Amino acid sequence: MRLILHIFLPLLLIAACPAYAADVGAVSPWAKTPQAAVRLVAAPATNATSGPDAGTIRLGLEFDLAAGWKTYWRSPGDAGFPASIDWKGSSNVKPGPLDWPVPTRYSLQGLETFGYEGRLVLPLTAMRTDPTKPTHLSATVDFLTCATLCVPNHVDLALDLAPGAVPAGQAPLLDHWMARVPTGFRTDLTIISAASGGIGRSAFLDILVGAAPPMASPDVMIEGDGAVVSRPPQVIPQSPVTAVLRLTDPSDKDGALAKLSGKHIAITVVDRATLGAPTPRAVTHADVPVLHAETAAQSANSVPLSRGILLAALLGGLILNVMPCVLPVLSLKVLGLAGLNHVDRRRRRLGFVAGAAGIVVSFMALGIVLAVAKAAGQSIGWGVQFQHPLFLSTLAAITTAFAGNLFGWFEVPMPSLGLPASRSGEPSLLGHFVTGIFATVLATPCSAPFLGTAVGFALAGSIGDIMAVFLCLGLGFALPQ
Repeated sequence: MRLILHIFLPLLLIAACPAYAADVGAVSPWAKTPQAAVRLVAAPATNATSGPDAGTIRLGLEFDLAAGWKTYWRSPGDAGFPASIDWKGSSNVKPGPLDWPVPTRYSLQGLETFGYEGRLVLPLTAMRTDPTKPTHLSATVDFLTCATLCVPNHVDLALDLAPGAVPAGQAPLLDHWMARVPTGFRTDLTIISAASGGIGRSAFLDILVGAAPPMASPDVMIEGDGAVVSRPPQVIPQSPVTAVLRLTDPSDKDGALAKLSGKHIAITVVDRATLGAPTPRAVTHADVPVLHAETAAQSANSVPLSRGILLAALLGGLILNVMPCVLPVLSLKVLGLAGLNHVDRRRRRLGFVAGAAGIVVSFMALGIVLAVAKAAGQSIGWGVQFQHPLFLSTLAAITTAFAGNLFGWFEVPMPSLGLPASRSGEPSLLGHFVTGIFATVLATPCSAPFLGTAVGFALAGSIGDIMAVFLCLGLGFALPQ
């Protein structure tokens, strides 16, 4: 046991830390300055040895910064400049642009900057012109490091790759840092709109965000023509799945944030409470139009819905069928199918339609309730009814009665709506309709991919938007019928 603890356990711990993996695979020698050490790493993009993906490789610019020193993000803020790389002298390769992981905000003496400390990898993708020939990577890197003072750095790096597949030893390291690069689309975090207003030091930029679950410690970085660096945002909740992140800059007497109205900017939103997770929750939109605050307020209930949002609602409703928390609903649908096993095709189809109608009508009713609650100024959100004790008590009683009915303790006859019930005792059309309603009620505390994004857009929009999204949710949930 002692032998295992002293020898094998440290090896396992090292293997479990991909960001600090051993020097295996394709790596260049470290180029060192007093403030940092820098090198190139490479890994295959896929396991393909032939075909269109064979020439694609992943690269990384790895920094090991000395204690107390930091370098800067692609948009550094009030001071500094980002790392740049020149590939002149490389052969048989076409490198793409650098990807930038989520940075840290630094606030010092009124200056707001974004950057990194310690270990850092800037990933990128490259294409080898001919995978069957050797590849030479030559990189000239310029970057700024700052502590109590700032020092510009310049290093030259070189890495040679043999023909064929690139060694995969650095793949975990690149995976780790690529997971920290904000994506353009997430189901749990979405930038809905932006609006600016105010005068002088009271200028502000409001960013409406959909987040499910809600953000714990959000931050915002903006880039583009006229964009300025603000203090950390003020969070103004709008609903359980939406919030406004308000950016202000009391030190700016010219009101630069208000002047963003009518422009297009890049916005990155990150929940800093998740930065320690393997995949931080962050999203970036490269082209966000900034509305004027008064225009945004007048059209706050008319956030435009795209086909993508409606498709997300349809997919969210469909995927909701297979989420683990919807297992009771699946049993209801299976029982419904079993009840139609011995009936003619016409009655079977009518039963499917009745069950789907119950689901769609239930979703539309839920949309109406949420729209009315929003108009009344109430807090609204997906599954919000499960926060009310009276609803929970009523649902528990109905569920218990439904279970007793399934066990055969009693029978509740349903009218056949003009179609005689078969002797096998299958549910009537009204029974299928009620089962669809009950399935919807049981499913609403659950969530699914795409569902949070669609609901966030809907609840930030007009009554028509809410109804359109909930109609698509209902159709998606009813599709397996």
